[in-house]
Amino acid sequence: MNKTKELIKCTNHILALAEEVYQELGSGFKEDTLQQGLAIAFRQSNIKYLRETHLEIFYKKESLGLFRLDFFIPSQKNKKWELKHPVIIETKASAKLNVDARLQLKNYLISLPRNSSEELKHIKDGLLINWNNRQDPLESNNNQDVEAELWSLKGRKFRLVHTNITE
Repeated sequence: MNKTKELIKCTNHILALAEEVYQELGSGFKEDTLQQGLAIAFRQSNIKYLRETHLEIFYKKESLGLFRLDFFIPSQKNKKWELKHPVIIETKASAKLNVDARLQLKNYLISLPRNSSEELKHIKDGLLINWNNRQDPLESNNNQDVEAELWSLKGRKFRLVHTNITE
């Protein structure tokens, strides 16, 4: 299991990169465009990743089909943080993070151990990133540009570990 302190360092670094992408591109882009920007930021920061990796979803040990993880961050040591186990990232581009995004991440974390890949079996942590794409450029902005929530799954318990969201 990843150390909470290291997960938070990793989350904050990735959040800073997501914010850079948003500051450069601004509001209104689709999720895929913002993901591509984040992938470039990962490469420039020497963060190893896989984008749109397939994940098999199961019911009673039978495959229901393939879903795509937005990002898979393998175990790695970075100048700023270290991951002993991989982390997944699910991205969104909407007005704010919602229950659907959290449930999607939770369901992915539940299904990961059932996949045949050894790397996927040990993932317990997932990061949600949302780029606020509903901001009117003519209005003053009091909203957060990028929201992030770090979640962990232990057994069936899904818990929020860290967030930058302020109400």
